[in-house]
Amino acid sequence: MFRDLMTKELPESMLFLKHITTVVLKEIDGGGNETVLATAKIENADAVALQRSRNRGRDSHHKLTTTVQISSNPVSTRDWIIVNFVEKYQTASGHMARRLGRPQAEVEKDMSADKLLTHVALALPVPEHRATFPLHINAVLALTSSRQNLWNAQDVVSGTREEFLVEWNRVIFSELVPKAWASLMEHLVAPPRAVNVFDAWPSSVAARDGDPGY
Repeated sequence: MFRDLMTKELPESMLFLKHITTVVLKEIDGGGNETVLATAKIENADAVALQRSRNRGRDSHHKLTTTVQISSNPVSTRDWIIVNFVEKYQTASGHMARRLGRPQAEVEKDMSADKLLTHVALALPVPEHRATFPLHINAVLALTSSRQNLWNAQDVVSGTREEFLVEWNRVIFSELVPKAWASLMEHLVAPPRAVNVFDAWPSSVAARDGDPGY
C-alpha cells in the first residue's frame, strides 16, 4: 500500500494541498528507529502562495513544481500548470435550474444548503505523463459514501437529492471544466509555448455510465 502511495498518489496529492508544502513518509520500528521512505515537496511554495493571494476569486494560471524522493533514489521533479477558473454563482445556478426544470431562486437555496461552489482548478503535468484524461480536477463534486467514485448518473429518480447531485456533477463536467480547459489551451499557445498544446487536447470518451459517463 505504501509503495502505491509513494509512486502513484504522493506526487499528485501535493497539487491539492493548500498550506502543507512537504510530506514525509516514515517507517518506525518497535525500537523507535525511523526510516524515511519518501519525501515530497512543493519547491516553489512561496511563489505559489503569492500567486494565489493575488488572484483570489478570479481566473489565473501559475506554475507549480513538485519533487519526490523515494528512499535513496534520485529526486524526481515535475512541473505543472495550475489553472484556477471561477464562474459566476448565478451562471452555475442557471445551468442547474435549466437542467432540473426548477426556478433558479429555488435551486440556489439548495446549492447553498449543499455548500456547492463554482470553483474549478485544473492541474496539467508538463511536459510529459499524458493519459487518456491528461488533467487532474479539483472541484466540489458529489461523491458516493466511499468517496471513491462520483454519484452514478444512471437510474436516478426525478426530484430527489441524488438527481440534484448528479446534475451538479454534470454541470461541472459539461459547463465549467470545458471553460477551464479552454482557458488552459489559450495559456499554452501563448509565448513561450514550452508545452505541445496537443498534449493537453481533450480525448473522446465513449463510456456512458460510471465516472466516465460524465
